[in-house]
Amino acid sequence: MFKSILKLIVVAGLVVATASTALAVDWSVGRYISGNTVKSNPLPAGECTWLVDGLADRMGWDLIFSRKYGRDACLWYAENLVTNAKRGTIGYPGDIMVFNSGLFSSVGHVAYVVGKSTWNGKRAWTVRHANWKSSTGQKEVYKIDNRRILECTFVEVSPNKVSVLYRSGGRELLASTKYPLLGFLYKK
Repeated sequence: MFKSILKLIVVAGLVVATASTALAVDWSVGRYISGNTVKSNPLPAGECTWLVDGLADRMGWDLIFSRKYGRDACLWYAENLVTNAKRGTIGYPGDIMVFNSGLFSSVGHVAYVVGKSTWNGKRAWTVRHANWKSSTGQKEVYKIDNRRILECTFVEVSPNKVSVLYRSGGRELLASTKYPLLGFLYKK
């Protein structure tokens, strides 16, 4: 218990919570517009959308959705669902990586970018996310109410496709699965 109290949750070099204060109950704000009023309807605890909404909020970006329902991850980009975000294809720390639906999920996936680099001349992004179905290349970085928060690096393998970078036998390799990338959301 003593270790978890001292554990800090750090994103992009800033402390966003301690393990003892990171509670799922108030992690996601889920702000949306209703007429001229901004209201709150938190996203489901443990989902990728829940984590990214909470991380963005703690980093000073209050995501505002255009509605309180139908906020599936892929729609954040495809339908420009986050009203105070711009869409693009570069991706820097603090941005949101958005995956399309299909191969691994019918609702897509979002991840919070914490690092940008290259791997063998290809663009690469280190992200934090929740509710990812594969364990390949994933490292648990902390838990929020016993929900695993994972970190991994995705490498662009072709236009709009990324694969997970992992280690095996002391070597870095790319997983064979290619995930459909829609793009990135940037703070307006």
